[in-house]
Amino acid sequence: MNTMLGKNYKPLSNLAQGTQKKGEPRGEGAYKGPKKVARCQRTSLEDMKTMDDGIQAMCGAAELEYFEDKYVKKFVRKQLKQNPHNHIYQYLKAQYLRGSVQQWAVSKEAGQVLHFGAGFDTCCLCTAREGLQCYDIDEPEVIERKKSLISPPLPSGYNLLPLPIDAYGTVSSLPNIDTNTSTLFILDGVLSRTHTEGNKLLKWIATFKDAHIIGWDEICPRDTYGQLMCAARSKSGRPLKCIEKYPSLEAVTERFEHHGLTVPVTTAYERLDIFLCDVNERTRVQKIEPFTDWEDVIEAVTHTVTFSTLHTGAPVVTPCCASPPSSRLHFFRKLKEFYLGVGHSVVSRPANDIAIVYHDSNLVLIDLRLAKPKRGHPMQSGAIPEGRQFHQAAMVDDNTMMLFGGCTSKGTPCDNKVYNLDTSTLEWTVQEVDTGLPLSRWRHVMVPVEEGTVLLFGGTNNGVILGDSWYYKSGVWEKHTLETLPPARHSASLTVSSGECVLHGGMGADFKLLNDTWVFDPKTVTWREITFAGWVPSPRMSHAAAVGTHGILVLGGSTAQERNGGVGDAEAFLITIDGNKGFCKPLYVEVGIAEGGGGNSTLLVKHSLIQIQPNTYLALGGGSHCLSYGTFWNQARIAVLDMSSAAGKAFTAATRMSDTVPRLEGVTEAQWKNLIYPKRQPVVMKADFGPCVDKWNYEYLRSVMGGREASVSICESPRLTFHPRNYKFEVMSFENLLKQTILNENSEEYYYYRSVGKNMRKDVADFWSTMPEIAGDFKAPQFLQSVKEAGVHSSALRIASKDIVIWCHYDITDGCLFQISGTKQVLLFPPDEIGNLYIEGSSSLAGDVTSCDYTKYPLVQKALKKSRLVTLKPGDILFIPALWFHSTWAQEASVGINIAWRHLGPEAYEKNDLYGNKDLVTAQAALKTMEKVHSLMEQVPEYYRGFYARKIASDIEQKHFGALTQPIKLDDIDVEENDDEGPASPEDQWHSHNLGVFAGTLAEIDVQRADDSSGNED
Repeated sequence: MNTMLGKNYKPLSNLAQGTQKKGEPRGEGAYKGPKKVARCQRTSLEDMKTMDDGIQAMCGAAELEYFEDKYVKKFVRKQLKQNPHNHIYQYLKAQYLRGSVQQWAVSKEAGQVLHFGAGFDTCCLCTAREGLQCYDIDEPEVIERKKSLISPPLPSGYNLLPLPIDAYGTVSSLPNIDTNTSTLFILDGVLSRTHTEGNKLLKWIATFKDAHIIGWDEICPRDTYGQLMCAARSKSGRPLKCIEKYPSLEAVTERFEHHGLTVPVTTAYERLDIFLCDVNERTRVQKIEPFTDWEDVIEAVTHTVTFSTLHTGAPVVTPCCASPPSSRLHFFRKLKEFYLGVGHSVVSRPANDIAIVYHDSNLVLIDLRLAKPKRGHPMQSGAIPEGRQFHQAAMVDDNTMMLFGGCTSKGTPCDNKVYNLDTSTLEWTVQEVDTGLPLSRWRHVMVPVEEGTVLLFGGTNNGVILGDSWYYKSGVWEKHTLETLPPARHSASLTVSSGECVLHGGMGADFKLLNDTWVFDPKTVTWREITFAGWVPSPRMSHAAAVGTHGILVLGGSTAQERNGGVGDAEAFLITIDGNKGFCKPLYVEVGIAEGGGGNSTLLVKHSLIQIQPNTYLALGGGSHCLSYGTFWNQARIAVLDMSSAAGKAFTAATRMSDTVPRLEGVTEAQWKNLIYPKRQPVVMKADFGPCVDKWNYEYLRSVMGGREASVSICESPRLTFHPRNYKFEVMSFENLLKQTILNENSEEYYYYRSVGKNMRKDVADFWSTMPEIAGDFKAPQFLQSVKEAGVHSSALRIASKDIVIWCHYDITDGCLFQISGTKQVLLFPPDEIGNLYIEGSSSLAGDVTSCDYTKYPLVQKALKKSRLVTLKPGDILFIPALWFHSTWAQEASVGINIAWRHLGPEAYEKNDLYGNKDLVTAQAALKTMEKVHSLMEQVPEYYRGFYARKIASDIEQKHFGALTQPIKLDDIDVEENDDEGPASPEDQWHSHNLGVFAGTLAEIDVQRADDSSGNED
């Protein structure tokens, strides 16, 4: 890529000494660093000061000659030491933004560049020239300080414009901006910080006749890295106010499209390919400063979204499962206060039930029976290796651990000696080696292949990525001179399975991530590549792998794939090998609450993994430096591979791993009646529905309801199904129900309760009349008063054990689900997916559609692509329109209430429909008639039968699918936008979310199969 970025830039590959000499003073008033300011005193000036780390890193990168910039050095008086990955991140950003500007400007004799959120970036400073007007736009105090630091004279065509981010609605009044002139917009971290004002900016951009957009912003707020990022930005006074509204590439794309803008969107990793430059440039950058933590850069650019109308090319497609994971890896316990950081080695000594960890210069012994570290660091003796990380260790016999390679914490190589540890006495010795030694290295892989013999492959040394293969035995190194070798790589995994060594993933010589698998056969001393059938995992590095009963378990790693958070950040899968073919089975990863309390965050990168029992593993260490947001280190965790019971944990894995249902706050009755309800789309609303959310814990419900009796559904499986019915009913005390669900006293059975009417065979459920003890704690929100007054069909209290999954079904009534305690996920399908869900009555024959037999129900996978997922937490209200299929998973013990109502006249419904699942009266009559059609069709000769069946179906489709409800278009609604930066109005939130379904037509399916009076149990 040509990096001649205007007249003030030189080609990066031809850099000489910087223009600023050592000791040369920087500009007066140069920024010295942040000062502590009370949170209540933060102003936009303080916002400017919170950019300190970015300024320091940008200046440091220029100082070290990642790129040359004569202006940025004036912004920092005292250069503070920065982590190298901060410099590389700023280099990558400069390569992208400045290179894009140059690409646009090179063919322009005249035009204008508008850089929103410019801060102290110098892109416009170095691009401005006669005829090309460049505008840096930011908070007034930032612009004023920037102006004071730039030594005059300013470049011709360079302008500074103050405009607060909360005043983007007035952007059209900026002076000297011509909408008819060719314009390049740079949106630098502004769209994630403002919703309403950002939308106004996009609307204004859409009015330009010749406009291009490039940008750099944050995404993926829900995983561990994203949570750190958001917390740090909020603490600094520059919160990412609307990143939750646009958390993914898909959501950012939809935001642009809603305003009539077609802008290709990718993560920064996909756009930059890590280096966007040739081999010489990569080599130059690698030599600037020692650097080991590539994962930190990958995590950073994966949480950065880039958008550009200047770049083309097919987006990188994330591999997807051929079928949703049916097995899970459950992290159920942390080892309290057991941190190992990154770059350690671990070996097992099964004969003594001990694992040996070497980290820095310390040994840690782990009792495999108790899965706990032994207290303190054991005393070592002899020739103890110097402190190191990213080395490798292997057991060469029952009593000797060999250690080789590694680097210091500063990224300089350690020696290439072979160190042996007597695991009985913990005495180190240096092995005398008679033959040539491998080059010193780190991030290589190494495993024992047989008694006394070790296989070593790859690694890196001072920026050179290695691809050599070696044997070591009894002080002798032997390099393999083979015709076929795996490509060079570092940070891969290497395990021994069935006598062969299996190599997977890593970072290749061109700094691209790999997902290939190679097998080394010690008998023939050959490498062969494995071809996978079916699902293939995404490329990754710094993952961990261990051999278990069901294959090779691969866990975590940096994948450069967009993460949307959910239960656990890591991807896990099993590899099995059969000759030259391989098979990968994706796993659902569940992260439980830590032992003794605490959060459930993980960042499984640069960790290790060992098997401690069949199907039980210990994940050690791992974590990342997260730019200036902070550092996250994992505590050790025990993980259990559950191959026998998926327990519905495939919910998020089967869909998109993120909520895809809009959320609204502050809904009024008029907005509900006129805007939300007519759309007949699922939506989550936040509103006060009484003190039940705070009061309904175990003690309170036991004290007021404990003496009651309850008819409860009990199942040995967490997955309840209606076809066939796999649960039984049992009458028990309400206190016992609470013990089994909220306290989870019986972990071998699962309990589900739905309240019924006074006469359960004749009356619909009426929560307010049948449970007066607690009825006063729950009140329908004001905006639903009209529904209550018009007549509620049913209202039911629901209590579920943790992990229960309710089968997929639909209701004929509209309803709202009020989540009172616990967390529940709801998977929804639009009515027109009826043909893909195998409906009998009102329930799916597939049961739990996220983990069913897809060979028997193959069309379910098509329906899953159209599904919408929502996670309900206490205080949430989910509106589920009639005919929308839904299935639920109680992630925690769950308590809720649902209210259902009929929106048609009473004559449309069956009078004795207690559960709201019997088809409309006229629809039932039509379905009865279809039974006669079926009988007649059986008399049609077989050769003609298929033809006439399709003719009948086509006739029904043409006559009745054309009489659907007309679409409700957002543009037809008169919306008054919010001018302040407070919560956006529900109308505006609907506009901004725009999932692409509201402008289309919602099919109301009139042809349904006969109902068998099944009871629906959300």
